[in-house]
Amino acid sequence: MAAHSSKPGITINSDHALYVAQLMRQCLTSLTAADLATAAQRPARSLALAAAPATRPAMLRAAAPRRGIYFSAAQFAANQPDTTSQQLLDTVRWSSVRASILAPNGLVLATTNRTARGYSRSVVSTPSGWQGTVQLKAKVRTATSDRVAARDVWGFSDGRQAYLRQANYYRLLGRKDAFYTFFGAAPLDLPAAHRQATGAPTSRMVHGGMRIDVSDESGEPVTFALDLRTGQTARFPPHGQPAHGTAQTAQRP
Repeated sequence: MAAHSSKPGITINSDHALYVAQLMRQCLTSLTAADLATAAQRPARSLALAAAPATRPAMLRAAAPRRGIYFSAAQFAANQPDTTSQQLLDTVRWSSVRASILAPNGLVLATTNRTARGYSRSVVSTPSGWQGTVQLKAKVRTATSDRVAARDVWGFSDGRQAYLRQANYYRLLGRKDAFYTFFGAAPLDLPAAHRQATGAPTSRMVHGGMRIDVSDESGEPVTFALDLRTGQTARFPPHGQPAHGTAQTAQRP
């Protein structure tokens, strides 16, 4: 239930009590509707058996995904994309280095130009793990040529491989038995953001008088897993387990 009730956003903390109350109401409603007397007469099931879906999603039973646009994770799991919409693909290659404006530890805002007025000599990576890789972007229009907002598109398939949208980019999905994985950008590093907000050191000096950030992994490539039952994504493997793969295995169109 919690996985289906997630609503991420910058206001999630201020509205946390409201979200918890809504989640509790949904859970209690489900519990009230359950026939507990009949359930008590059924044989006990293991946790793994209880969590397993009754049938494998159509996508896991298909030899290849159907070509089209997915507007939801449910469409992807059912292998039922919209085949009437059109898409225009574009690629963006990361530049090797960008410079921050004014503040040595500030956000990355512009390409390196040390002679430009107002620029510091502080140089940071953008993010280092994506250098040399190609980022895939897409614009989607309906059959009547109306533009579809990026936030309303879950992903797409070219008939051979499927892609999931993460923020502004589309990530190649790789099959892993009963689930999918993809290389995506790490979420905001909250400890690093806190250090920056409080004025704590977030960078170190390197050769040539430049400073590089050594504490913030925000945006760096990491592996995610997609849960077909809920459509939710999470870091894979979980923290504490060894990670495999490199940025160079990120999707290339």
